[in-house]
Amino acid sequence: MPRDGLTLAEAQDALFAHITGFIDRGLAAPDSFVVGDVRATAAERIAVYAFMYRARLVEALESQFPRLAKSVGGEIFTELAHGYIDEHPSTRPSLRFLGSSFADWLSHRRPQLMLADLAKLEWARADIFDVRDEIAFGVDAIRAWPQDRFAAIPVRLINAHRLLVVGRGTAEHWRRIGDEDTSQGEGACRPGPEVVLVWRQGVAVYHRTVDESERTVLELAATGTSLGRICECAGARADVGDAVGQSFEWIWSWANDQLLASP
Repeated sequence: MPRDGLTLAEAQDALFAHITGFIDRGLAAPDSFVVGDVRATAAERIAVYAFMYRARLVEALESQFPRLAKSVGGEIFTELAHGYIDEHPSTRPSLRFLGSSFADWLSHRRPQLMLADLAKLEWARADIFDVRDEIAFGVDAIRAWPQDRFAAIPVRLINAHRLLVVGRGTAEHWRRIGDEDTSQGEGACRPGPEVVLVWRQGVAVYHRTVDESERTVLELAATGTSLGRICECAGARADVGDAVGQSFEWIWSWANDQLLASP
Protein backbone atom coordinates (compact mmCIF):
# COMPACT_ATOMS: atom_id res chain seq x y z
CA MET A 1 0.00 0.00 0.00
CA PRO A 2 1.22 3.53 -0.73
CA ARG A 3 2.51 5.43 2.26
CA ASP A 4 3.45 9.00 3.15
CA GLY A 5 0.30 10.39 1.60
CA LEU A 6 0.89 8.95 -1.90
CA THR A 7 -2.11 7.99 -3.97
CA LEU A 8 -2.11 4.64 -5.75
CA ALA A 9 -1.51 6.38 -9.10
CA GLU A 10 1.43 8.32 -7.68
CA ALA A 11 2.93 5.15 -6.24
CA GLN A 12 2.53 3.37 -9.58
CA ASP A 13 4.17 6.24 -11.44
CA ALA A 14 7.05 6.30 -8.98
CA LEU A 15 7.56 2.53 -9.22
CA PHE A 16 7.57 2.72 -13.02
CA ALA A 17 10.10 5.54 -12.96
CA HIS A 18 12.48 3.71 -10.63
CA ILE A 19 12.29 0.50 -12.69
CA THR A 20 12.76 2.15 -16.08
CA GLY A 21 15.22 4.83 -15.01
CA PHE A 22 12.97 7.76 -15.91
CA ILE A 23 13.66 9.42 -12.58
CA ASP A 24 12.84 13.10 -12.06
CA ARG A 25 13.74 15.32 -9.16
CA GLY A 26 11.25 15.13 -6.36
CA LEU A 27 10.34 11.51 -7.11
CA ALA A 28 9.14 9.57 -4.10
CA ALA A 29 11.80 7.41 -2.43
CA PRO A 30 11.40 3.61 -2.79
CA ASP A 31 10.60 3.08 0.88
CA SER A 32 7.61 5.38 0.58
CA PHE A 33 5.70 2.86 -1.55
CA VAL A 34 7.61 -0.47 -1.20
CA VAL A 35 8.04 -2.33 2.07
CA GLY A 36 11.54 -3.57 2.89
CA ASP A 37 12.59 -6.11 5.48
CA VAL A 38 15.71 -7.88 6.75
CA ARG A 39 16.01 -9.86 3.53
CA ALA A 40 16.01 -6.85 1.18
CA THR A 41 15.46 -3.14 1.42
CA ALA A 42 12.86 -1.34 -0.69
CA ALA A 43 15.58 -0.10 -3.04
CA GLU A 44 17.02 -3.62 -3.42
CA ARG A 45 13.61 -5.05 -4.24
CA ILE A 46 13.07 -2.44 -6.94
CA ALA A 47 16.59 -3.07 -8.27
CA VAL A 48 15.60 -6.65 -9.10
CA TYR A 49 12.83 -5.41 -11.38
CA ALA A 50 15.04 -2.70 -12.84
CA PHE A 51 17.69 -5.29 -13.71
CA MET A 52 15.14 -7.56 -15.41
CA TYR A 53 13.64 -4.62 -17.29
CA ARG A 54 17.00 -3.71 -18.82
CA ALA A 55 17.76 -7.37 -19.51
CA ARG A 56 14.54 -7.66 -21.50
CA LEU A 57 15.46 -4.55 -23.49
CA VAL A 58 18.84 -6.06 -24.33
CA GLU A 59 17.13 -9.29 -25.42
CA ALA A 60 14.74 -7.34 -27.64
CA LEU A 61 17.63 -5.42 -29.19
CA GLU A 62 19.53 -8.65 -29.80
CA SER A 63 16.51 -10.12 -31.58
CA GLN A 64 16.61 -7.16 -33.98
CA PHE A 65 20.38 -7.32 -34.50
CA PRO A 66 21.24 -11.04 -34.17
CA ARG A 67 24.30 -11.09 -36.43
CA LEU A 68 25.73 -7.93 -34.95
CA ALA A 69 25.41 -9.50 -31.49
CA LYS A 70 27.02 -12.69 -32.76
CA SER A 71 29.82 -10.72 -34.40
CA VAL A 72 30.92 -8.84 -31.27
CA GLY A 73 29.96 -11.41 -28.66
CA GLY A 74 27.44 -11.29 -25.84
CA GLU A 75 29.47 -9.25 -23.36
CA ILE A 76 30.36 -6.46 -25.78
CA PHE A 77 26.85 -6.39 -27.25
CA THR A 78 25.33 -6.07 -23.78
CA GLU A 79 27.69 -3.17 -23.05
CA LEU A 80 26.73 -1.48 -26.31
CA ALA A 81 23.05 -2.13 -25.70
CA HIS A 82 23.17 -0.59 -22.22
CA GLY A 83 24.90 2.51 -23.56
CA TYR A 84 22.32 2.84 -26.33
CA ILE A 85 19.34 2.27 -24.03
CA ASP A 86 20.63 4.93 -21.64
CA GLU A 87 20.54 7.49 -24.45
CA HIS A 88 17.57 6.10 -26.38
CA PRO A 89 15.22 4.57 -23.80
CA SER A 90 12.09 2.77 -24.90
CA THR A 91 9.21 5.24 -24.96
CA ARG A 92 6.51 3.12 -26.63
CA PRO A 93 4.34 0.27 -25.36
CA SER A 94 5.83 -1.98 -28.06
CA LEU A 95 9.58 -2.69 -28.45
CA ARG A 96 9.17 -2.89 -32.23
CA PHE A 97 10.97 0.43 -32.75
CA LEU A 98 13.57 0.04 -30.01
CA GLY A 99 16.49 -0.36 -32.43
CA SER A 100 15.50 2.36 -34.89
CA SER A 101 18.41 4.64 -33.90
CA PHE A 102 20.97 1.95 -33.05
CA ALA A 103 22.91 2.21 -36.33
CA ASP A 104 23.23 6.00 -36.02
CA TRP A 105 24.29 5.64 -32.39
CA LEU A 106 26.95 3.08 -33.31
CA SER A 107 28.28 5.29 -36.10
CA HIS A 108 29.40 7.76 -33.41
CA ARG A 109 30.68 5.11 -30.99
CA ARG A 110 32.52 2.67 -33.30
CA PRO A 111 33.04 4.63 -36.55
CA GLN A 112 36.22 2.78 -37.48
CA LEU A 113 34.46 -0.60 -37.62
CA MET A 114 31.62 -2.04 -39.67
CA LEU A 115 29.23 -2.25 -36.71
CA ALA A 116 27.05 0.69 -37.73
CA ASP A 117 26.75 -0.53 -41.32
CA LEU A 118 25.93 -4.05 -40.15
CA ALA A 119 23.30 -2.61 -37.81
CA LYS A 120 21.89 -0.52 -40.65
CA LEU A 121 21.45 -3.64 -42.78
CA GLU A 122 19.95 -5.67 -39.94
CA TRP A 123 17.52 -2.91 -39.00
CA ALA A 124 16.35 -2.59 -42.62
CA ARG A 125 15.70 -6.33 -42.73
CA ALA A 126 13.76 -6.19 -39.45
CA ASP A 127 11.93 -2.97 -40.29
CA ILE A 128 10.38 -4.14 -43.57
CA PHE A 129 9.18 -7.43 -42.19
CA ASP A 130 5.82 -6.06 -41.05
CA VAL A 131 5.28 -3.44 -43.76
CA ARG A 132 1.79 -3.70 -45.25
CA ASP A 133 1.42 -6.37 -47.95
CA GLU A 134 0.80 -5.26 -51.54
CA ILE A 135 -0.34 -7.10 -54.64
CA ALA A 136 2.72 -7.81 -56.78
CA PHE A 137 3.06 -6.93 -60.46
CA GLY A 138 4.52 -10.21 -61.67
CA VAL A 139 5.97 -11.60 -64.88
CA ASP A 140 2.55 -12.87 -66.05
CA ALA A 141 1.18 -9.33 -65.86
CA ILE A 142 4.14 -8.05 -67.88
CA ARG A 143 3.62 -10.77 -70.52
CA ALA A 144 -0.05 -9.77 -70.78
CA TRP A 145 0.77 -6.10 -71.33
CA PRO A 146 0.06 -4.93 -74.94
CA GLN A 147 3.35 -4.97 -76.84
CA ASP A 148 2.65 -1.65 -78.53
CA ARG A 149 2.41 -0.05 -75.07
CA PHE A 150 5.45 -1.61 -73.42
CA ALA A 151 7.01 1.78 -72.79
CA ALA A 152 4.00 2.64 -70.62
CA ILE A 153 4.40 -0.35 -68.30
CA PRO A 154 4.11 1.13 -64.79
CA VAL A 155 7.07 0.50 -62.55
CA ARG A 156 6.78 1.12 -58.81
CA LEU A 157 8.60 -0.72 -56.07
CA ILE A 158 6.69 -2.20 -53.16
CA ASN A 159 6.91 -0.29 -49.90
CA ALA A 160 8.61 -3.28 -48.26
CA HIS A 161 12.04 -2.39 -49.62
CA ARG A 162 15.02 -0.29 -48.61
CA LEU A 163 18.06 0.99 -50.50
CA LEU A 164 21.07 1.34 -48.22
CA VAL A 165 24.46 2.94 -48.76
CA VAL A 166 26.92 1.17 -46.48
CA GLY A 167 30.63 0.44 -46.30
CA ARG A 168 32.00 -1.91 -48.92
CA GLY A 169 31.90 -5.49 -47.74
CA THR A 170 28.95 -5.11 -45.36
CA ALA A 171 26.74 -7.62 -47.17
CA GLU A 172 29.62 -10.10 -47.34
CA HIS A 173 30.35 -9.59 -43.64
CA TRP A 174 26.69 -10.30 -42.85
CA ARG A 175 26.91 -13.54 -44.83
CA ARG A 176 30.14 -14.61 -43.13
CA ILE A 177 28.59 -14.21 -39.70
CA GLY A 178 25.69 -16.44 -40.74
CA ASP A 179 28.18 -19.01 -42.03
CA GLU A 180 29.97 -18.79 -38.67
CA ASP A 181 33.10 -17.51 -40.37
CA THR A 182 34.47 -15.14 -37.74
CA SER A 183 37.88 -14.67 -39.37
CA GLN A 184 37.12 -10.97 -39.91
CA GLY A 185 36.20 -10.30 -36.29
CA GLU A 186 34.06 -7.19 -35.99
CA GLY A 187 34.81 -6.26 -39.59
CA ALA A 188 36.88 -3.31 -40.72
CA CYS A 189 35.76 -0.55 -43.03
CA ARG A 190 36.95 -0.86 -46.61
CA PRO A 191 37.48 2.03 -49.02
CA GLY A 192 34.33 3.11 -50.81
CA PRO A 193 30.64 2.40 -50.33
CA GLU A 194 28.32 -0.29 -51.61
CA VAL A 195 24.60 -0.10 -52.25
CA VAL A 196 22.39 -2.86 -50.83
CA LEU A 197 18.80 -3.50 -51.85
CA VAL A 198 16.68 -5.08 -49.11
CA TRP A 199 13.18 -6.35 -49.81
CA ARG A 200 10.52 -8.72 -48.55
CA GLN A 201 9.12 -11.45 -50.73
CA GLY A 202 6.16 -13.05 -49.01
CA VAL A 203 7.35 -13.69 -45.46
CA ALA A 204 11.04 -13.93 -46.40
CA VAL A 205 13.46 -10.99 -46.40
CA TYR A 206 16.31 -10.81 -48.90
CA HIS A 207 19.09 -8.41 -49.80
CA ARG A 208 21.74 -8.05 -52.47
CA THR A 209 24.23 -5.48 -53.62
CA VAL A 210 23.44 -3.41 -56.72
CA ASP A 211 25.65 -1.37 -59.02
CA GLU A 212 25.27 2.36 -59.59
CA SER A 213 23.25 1.92 -62.79
CA GLU A 214 20.62 -0.22 -61.11
CA ARG A 215 20.65 2.00 -58.05
CA THR A 216 19.71 5.00 -60.21
CA VAL A 217 16.67 3.29 -61.73
CA LEU A 218 15.65 1.73 -58.42
CA GLU A 219 15.53 5.19 -56.87
CA LEU A 220 13.39 6.29 -59.80
CA ALA A 221 11.11 3.28 -59.44
CA ALA A 222 10.74 3.76 -55.69
CA THR A 223 8.15 6.51 -56.19
CA GLY A 224 6.77 5.25 -59.51
CA THR A 225 7.86 5.58 -63.12
CA SER A 226 7.51 3.69 -66.42
CA LEU A 227 9.58 1.25 -68.43
CA GLY A 228 10.10 3.93 -71.06
CA ARG A 229 11.59 6.31 -68.52
CA ILE A 230 13.87 3.58 -67.19
CA CYS A 231 15.07 2.91 -70.75
CA GLU A 232 15.87 6.61 -71.08
CA CYS A 233 17.93 6.55 -67.90
CA ALA A 234 19.75 3.42 -68.99
CA GLY A 235 20.35 5.03 -72.40
CA ALA A 236 22.35 7.79 -70.74
CA ARG A 237 24.96 5.16 -69.86
CA ALA A 238 24.80 2.87 -72.92
CA ASP A 239 23.60 2.71 -76.55
CA VAL A 240 19.89 2.27 -77.26
CA GLY A 241 20.00 -1.49 -77.85
CA ASP A 242 21.93 -2.19 -74.68
CA ALA A 243 19.72 0.19 -72.69
CA VAL A 244 16.50 -1.55 -73.74
CA GLY A 245 17.94 -4.98 -73.04
CA GLN A 246 19.27 -3.93 -69.64
CA SER A 247 15.97 -2.30 -68.72
CA PHE A 248 14.00 -5.44 -69.53
CA GLU A 249 16.51 -7.50 -67.54
CA TRP A 250 15.97 -5.28 -64.51
CA ILE A 251 12.18 -5.33 -64.82
CA TRP A 252 12.09 -9.09 -65.25
CA SER A 253 14.35 -9.59 -62.22
CA TRP A 254 12.26 -7.24 -60.06
CA ALA A 255 9.03 -8.94 -61.14
CA ASN A 256 10.45 -12.37 -60.30
CA ASP A 257 11.50 -11.08 -56.88
CA GLN A 258 8.02 -9.59 -56.30
CA LEU A 259 9.58 -6.15 -55.94
CA LEU A 260 7.02 -4.45 -58.19
CA ALA A 261 3.67 -3.25 -56.90
CA SER A 262 0.57 -3.79 -58.98
CA PRO A 263 -0.68 -0.55 -60.61
